[in-house]
Amino acid sequence: MSSRHKPLLLKKKNIVLGMLILGVAVVILAFLNRPSVGGEPGTIRVTRNGTVIKTFSMEDIEALPVVEAEKSISSGKGEDEEGVFTGVSLQNVLNAADPTLLATCKQVITRADDGYVSIFTLGEVLEGDNILVVYAKDGEALKNAAAGGAGPFRIIVQGDAFGTRCTKYLNVLEVE
Repeated sequence: MSSRHKPLLLKKKNIVLGMLILGVAVVILAFLNRPSVGGEPGTIRVTRNGTVIKTFSMEDIEALPVVEAEKSISSGKGEDEEGVFTGVSLQNVLNAADPTLLATCKQVITRADDGYVSIFTLGEVLEGDNILVVYAKDGEALKNAAAGGAGPFRIIVQGDAFGTRCTKYLNVLEVE
């Protein structure tokens, strides 16, 4: 092989090696960011350090002190929404799971069936009825994604004008 073709062959090998490394990185990141799996449909799991502290059914959530909030949610996708949302405060859900959780955490991560994640600081969670775990809108139960809904559970943040952190299809509350 001539010396003129060696640099071209070396460039091709580097390109192939780079594509291989990029492919491995994509697979690893996809694995790390996969949606939460497991748990019964229509439940919310409270976890800490990978351990399930408590699993709430719809009946468990509905048994907690009810909060109704009229809210308009602006969406960057043009899917603005408004109505009267019925649910319970995130603070009450976490206290019902384990009264010591909030004393030893810094943040709460909400995870959805579709892999969406949102993070709330402890200060935000302790604002009482600011963050709600909602199960109904305008008196109607939230439908699941397959039925074209946003539930059966979702997060509503009363202090946020935009819906960026209003996690639809909520299934995990991860306490850190």
